[in-house]
Amino acid sequence: MLASVVTNHAIADDPPKPAESPKPPEVFMCLPLGGVAGQTTKLKARGLRLDGITEVRSNLPAVMVKFLSQGKAAVPANLNANRTGDSQVEFELTLASEMTEQSAENCELTFVGPHGQATYRLPLSPTNRIVLEAEPNPGFQQSQKIELSQIVLGQIEKPFDVDVYSVELNAGQFVRVTVAAQKHGSAMDPLVALHDASNLRLSINDDYNSQRDAQIEAHISKAGRYSIVVQDANDLGGEAQPYRLSIEVVQPPLSFVGQVAPILQERCVACHGPRKAEGGYRLDSYDRLVAAGASGQLGFVAHSIDSSESFQRLVSSDARERMPFQGEPLAAEQIAILKRWVEEGLRFDGTNKNASLLSQVPATQHPSAPESYSASLPITAIAYSPSSSELLVGGYHEISVWNPTDGRLLRRIGQVAERTYKIAMHPSGASFGIAGGNPGKLGEVRLFSIGGELQKVFTIGSDVVTDVAFSPDGDRIAVACTDATVRIYEVARGELLRVVASHLDWVLSVAWSADGSKLATASRDKTAKVFDAHSGELLATYSRHDAQVRGVLFHPSGEKVYSSSVNQKLDLWKYAEAKHERDHNLGGEGFQLFSGGSFFLVPSSGNRVHAIRALDGDRIREFQSTEPARFLCATAHEASNLVAAGSQGGKVWVWEFSTGKKRNEFKAIPVYEVASVDKLDVR
Repeated sequence: MLASVVTNHAIADDPPKPAESPKPPEVFMCLPLGGVAGQTTKLKARGLRLDGITEVRSNLPAVMVKFLSQGKAAVPANLNANRTGDSQVEFELTLASEMTEQSAENCELTFVGPHGQATYRLPLSPTNRIVLEAEPNPGFQQSQKIELSQIVLGQIEKPFDVDVYSVELNAGQFVRVTVAAQKHGSAMDPLVALHDASNLRLSINDDYNSQRDAQIEAHISKAGRYSIVVQDANDLGGEAQPYRLSIEVVQPPLSFVGQVAPILQERCVACHGPRKAEGGYRLDSYDRLVAAGASGQLGFVAHSIDSSESFQRLVSSDARERMPFQGEPLAAEQIAILKRWVEEGLRFDGTNKNASLLSQVPATQHPSAPESYSASLPITAIAYSPSSSELLVGGYHEISVWNPTDGRLLRRIGQVAERTYKIAMHPSGASFGIAGGNPGKLGEVRLFSIGGELQKVFTIGSDVVTDVAFSPDGDRIAVACTDATVRIYEVARGELLRVVASHLDWVLSVAWSADGSKLATASRDKTAKVFDAHSGELLATYSRHDAQVRGVLFHPSGEKVYSSSVNQKLDLWKYAEAKHERDHNLGGEGFQLFSGGSFFLVPSSGNRVHAIRALDGDRIREFQSTEPARFLCATAHEASNLVAAGSQGGKVWVWEFSTGKKRNEFKAIPVYEVASVDKLDVR
């Protein structure tokens, strides 16, 4: 009895459970995904609890809707009702012939039922660009023809279904093919491929930009018929697999390395680079430029102009805030490129986000040299060709090639930076390298065939490079840089092998030992040094010059070094102990040394070029001009018994080595009125 009483009492005290409120309807998708302007299209909406819908409304006068029916719908095999719906509404959609862009983007359908309503944003087009898929279109031979800028409303009707469309494209077009499904509620996981006229697949995409929909961007190199293949990535199909396909010509996306990085390198790195980082902010690599500086604000933020502090500084109207500080503002075209790059999401198309901008930007396309020179130009680089029949002379944006015997201008080689500080012949005689750049902007080494064809470009830094030297086997180059380093590159692949750093100021000259195992350097920091070329280890520092050291060369033994300096001295010293052995007074500032085989040349500001026997350091001969001359560079061709030098005043002198007799002198200034020039090669 007690148990019965307790039980009855408990039942009597339990409150009745409230009835659950009916859930409102949900709409997942419409089939097809849109309508045709000026026409009536029958659509079907799928979702949950749509079998009670009594009305479908549009929020736009240009979109008329007529309710037809509602009811249950089968759930496609291998899919879930919560993804595809289990009920449907059929209705007719009539679009006005002309719709505005704004109305097309803001069309909403409202589905009204006894337990609430559901809204669905229907994707529409403001113009008559919509076409419906026409089955069958399962292959290249049965493809449906479409046109650029059209939007196809299609459906993968069954498992393993494939839809193929063909379109005519022109050479030079940049096209974007998009298959949108998931963003509109479709259960389809799109896979799209682009094929050329021979049905060769050019590109394929499944998930684009971390989204489940698919997109291809392609540059069309040849005019003709192209095919677009659409399918489900999981080979599923059915009523829940609608899609919208579009193909349009678009502006190619900005190239970071080709368009953005060159602007930043030229206008910004000088104040925000490795040697100087104003405000604690560097932008000499992609990773650094999108990071924050001392202010804590990010330099560039994807898709947000307002949040990108660096961009805001570039366009600021406040002179105290605008960058470059106290410099010329960026040109409107440059600002437009950076703005578009931010809006496109800071796209990176380089190889390494940590790498310097200079290592990734395309080689600078230098302007042509002037047709004629209105003033003399200092000659800072000169070299004989392997046959000695040509004399190569550094100019402004060019190398001019002369007949050393009679001073005739033979040809001109372009695609060269503003300044050239060294012309170095490859040991094989088949090519040569030039070191130089644009002051305060660019340092580079360019390799040319002996005939003057550009072969390779090594972009080094944001200021000029002062010297380049080939290793004895010709496989490597050593480059003297104004950032106080020497950089060693492999010639064939252009790969940077090593950065040698120990100097405190510009490196002005670099030389290899005869066996290629060591490097000697001369610097503006008043020292000459010797390094292990393989490890970069510092082996010796020579400080006796007490002035800028401008030239350096190994003694034939490999155990001693010659160095020349501003203090008018040529020193010979043993590098193992950095011990001075002997010196010569040059009678003027000494410049880079040139090896002529058994001897070497020392050009000087004292109106002469000194020839020194390499083995013992004795002076063999002096070559002098008939007028005051500050010789900046020299070269020799031992087999032809010729020596040449270039001066501050733009003149070239040529002498016989054995006698010191002058053979020729001429102004190395290219002019078109030179009668003996048949054709000038200004490239």
